[in-house]
Amino acid sequence: QDLLVSGGIEKAETITAWNDKLPFYVPLQRDPDELDFASTGSGLGSGFSTRGKFSKTATGSLKTVVDIFGNIALQRERAIIRSEKARVGRALYGLAITSPNPDFWMPVNPDAIKNKKKLVQELKNMGMRADDAENIIQEPKTAQIYSKTGMVKYQVNPAMRNAPNVFAVRINGEDRFIFFNPGDPRAKRMVESLKNLDAHQLNEMLNGVAEATRAFAAMNTQYNPVFGAWNFARDVMGAAVNLSSTPIAHRKLAVMAGVNPITGAPALRAIYRDLRGKGQKNPKMQDWADLFDRFQKAGGQTGYREQFSRSKERATIIQRELGKLDRSNVRKVVDIIFQWLSDYNDAMENAVRLSAFKVALEEGMSEERAASLAKNLTVNFNRKGQQTSNVNALYAFFNASVQGTARMADTLVDRTPKGKYKLSKTGKKIIVGGLMIGVVQSALLAMAGFDEDEPPDFLKDKNLILPDIFTGSGKYLIVPMPLGLNVFPNIGRIMTEFMFSEKKDVGKLGLRVLGVTMDAFNPLGTSGLAQSIVPTIADPLVNVLSTNKDAFGRPISREDRATNPTPGYERNRETSSAFSQGLSYAINYMTGGGKYGIGEVSPTADQLDYLIGQYAGGVGREGAKIVSWSAAKIKGEETPPYKVPIVGKAYGETETPSAVTDKFYKNVTMLAKHEGTIKRMQADRASTTEYRRENPEARLISTANNLENQVSKLNKTKKELLAKEQTDSVKAQIKRIDEQKVRMMTNFNERVKAARQ
Repeated sequence: QDLLVSGGIEKAETITAWNDKLPFYVPLQRDPDELDFASTGSGLGSGFSTRGKFSKTATGSLKTVVDIFGNIALQRERAIIRSEKARVGRALYGLAITSPNPDFWMPVNPDAIKNKKKLVQELKNMGMRADDAENIIQEPKTAQIYSKTGMVKYQVNPAMRNAPNVFAVRINGEDRFIFFNPGDPRAKRMVESLKNLDAHQLNEMLNGVAEATRAFAAMNTQYNPVFGAWNFARDVMGAAVNLSSTPIAHRKLAVMAGVNPITGAPALRAIYRDLRGKGQKNPKMQDWADLFDRFQKAGGQTGYREQFSRSKERATIIQRELGKLDRSNVRKVVDIIFQWLSDYNDAMENAVRLSAFKVALEEGMSEERAASLAKNLTVNFNRKGQQTSNVNALYAFFNASVQGTARMADTLVDRTPKGKYKLSKTGKKIIVGGLMIGVVQSALLAMAGFDEDEPPDFLKDKNLILPDIFTGSGKYLIVPMPLGLNVFPNIGRIMTEFMFSEKKDVGKLGLRVLGVTMDAFNPLGTSGLAQSIVPTIADPLVNVLSTNKDAFGRPISREDRATNPTPGYERNRETSSAFSQGLSYAINYMTGGGKYGIGEVSPTADQLDYLIGQYAGGVGREGAKIVSWSAAKIKGEETPPYKVPIVGKAYGETETPSAVTDKFYKNVTMLAKHEGTIKRMQADRASTTEYRRENPEARLISTANNLENQVSKLNKTKKELLAKEQTDSVKAQIKRIDEQKVRMMTNFNERVKAARQ
């Protein structure tokens, strides 16, 4: 009741009358599934519109009363939502009054004519001037025939207040209105958006897909232990660039101080402790916590998960809380882990925004303006377009990609007084600086002795690679680049690699530049035609069945050669999980492969690990990595960096056994393509001399075939040894096999490299 008064939804005297008449009131909500032809709404209004009283006079019902405690809590939530919507409505109403434009909108107070003094006082209470009362326009009237005289008279038609072009605002318990001109496309679009009339309702099938998409995206972002830190690094760099186009551009260092580890990252720590319900350790941190509270109330907080609508079948607050009491210990532990991950990622998501909010306030901005600046400093997940709900139901990262591109455009482009667009001074600096970073990146990789495909393109396209140029160890650090802005370093790097390359393949250069550009601005957030077409929830299956590459372009499993097909379980990498290795054999066996054949479905363990990791989310992936990494440590085996839990995303090596193996099979596949091309040319009686001269590595085709057979035999021997009791002698034999394979593959890779050079 206090919320309703302070929010302007009801008058204080109305609440007093409630309590006098119904001192023991509780909300008796009825079972919605029982047959009833009466129309019932949510009580929240259309969009931001807040017309009408909060409650309605009870007339009785024969339907069953349900969830009394739950509906008490939900009634309070409804009061909060209505009050916050009314804040938006009052701001819009005030804007319409102070910016009169009868061709676009008309602010209407139905009581204005009756009591001018009351009107002026109402505006003063809103923080406006008495002169603003002159901008209140009389409510439109319609012509009617007066039955007694037969003459035409003009009078207010209250039914017009329900028209689609009318936006209602609740002020001090009374309805006020803004009439938008339905003939103006901009006005029509604005009122439809404000009243949520432009959003098409999802059908039942699409709603189910949306729930699955939301869960998939949340598992891979909000509940991913690696996502928060990785995204935080991107946000900090992106914010540093985007600050250039804001009024606090000269305070970049102050903004960065709030998230800088050297200064203790106070913004990040304050948010995390606040979300976890922990007290702040000192007055300075308490000031940050108080600032976070103001930041939230001003609407500055955002989070990836908030771009999805609430579940249609959402349980009441009380039901959710009581349900926790009946959960098993395992479920409680899972809930604790997931809640921690949610808080951790929210802290990472909003830290740089809170720091920007603080600096904006110090520069004299209002809280609302500072919160808007902070919220839009990086990707504002809460901003949506007309079709976002429909598209996001199928493509989880659509809105984020669109908003990211729009934010980058704000930074790079200025609009002239004549309405034309041109590169801003900041934009020119960013583009030139980005291209130079790409040039330096290419030079550093060359100095470290890396080949063109080291590290692979999927890593270089989205990250800065800092190689060890001093020892030539093949090790490198991975630093994420802000998405979208990474296109300029990529173009600079690709152009420099082209200049360094012996083969000046202009067609390949064009495709690479086009590829990284399309990837940066693809609103579906994926690379490749197949991944772009299918819904997000099906992407992992397409990656396995069609492209054999994950979302980063990394090979999922070893390719099967058409000339020598093998069951999936024979192509398992040693680093795949024991569970998936057994499952891959079982699936092949049960789908017609038996003990020796190839089944109708014959996945590799790496493909199964990938699918499990994608659908189990970040927690599942990191958990599987921990198990595999621990098992490898016990066996004394090497684990590739990208399969090391948590920290494996931040570094890599080009000379580990797994890297050598991957490169070997990549070379074997490349030579198999040469072999196929040469055979087709020979079948057509065409000369292969020119082709062999342009591709000198083709002379190693027979060597590749022989080596692949030798490696296959060594793998088979190793598999037999692994099935035996693991004595010291057996372990020594396995180790010798691994070392022999690495030597053979390394020598072959060097021969391919020398031939290509």
